[in-house]
Amino acid sequence: NVLNVSIGIAPPEKVIREALEAFLDRRINPQSLAFYERYIEEFLGQFPSLVRVGQVDTKHISEYDRWMEARGRNPGGRSHALRPLRTFLKFCMERGWLARTPFLGFKLPSSTFKSRSLSPEEFEKMISIDPRPRYSGVDAVINDALRLGRLTMLRRSQVWKLRPQDFRAPDQLWVEGIKKQAGVWITLLPEVADIISAR
Repeated sequence: NVLNVSIGIAPPEKVIREALEAFLDRRINPQSLAFYERYIEEFLGQFPSLVRVGQVDTKHISEYDRWMEARGRNPGGRSHALRPLRTFLKFCMERGWLARTPFLGFKLPSSTFKSRSLSPEEFEKMISIDPRPRYSGVDAVINDALRLGRLTMLRRSQVWKLRPQDFRAPDQLWVEGIKKQAGVWITLLPEVADIISAR
């Protein structure tokens, strides 16, 4: 048994599937829900013998990391996949279903990717070229996203999360809040509305 000051004595033998159901039943947005579920299920799929939360050990984390590496995933991608699992196991500890996190002593892989900002000249060139019809569909989307972000001052993450239902003709756009801020409707410039309408 595990002593948890908030709930008293709690058994660490919680069934993983029951714990996962409780974890995914929290009020989180659909994108985060899909993100958590995808990688936690991938991890559990590698270890069908794991039935209870208390069975998860550091060796399973390490083996899962090696499994991903063997399939060509870069360090950043492996770290991305491990974070949902770490959050889930932390949730289990908070509920008293796990005595210690299996991530204790395990270092998440570090990305070796080195990004750089576009120079003003490169950015101007990318948004000034009309990609249709000479460029591929992907290039056209990137071009539109860059122009949309510049003209609305939205973050890149906000631009990529936009959905068709977020646009209300002729010039209203719903922007989800970030860092606990409330979402808001904004009025678009005519050229921005044209970008979205073309999509």
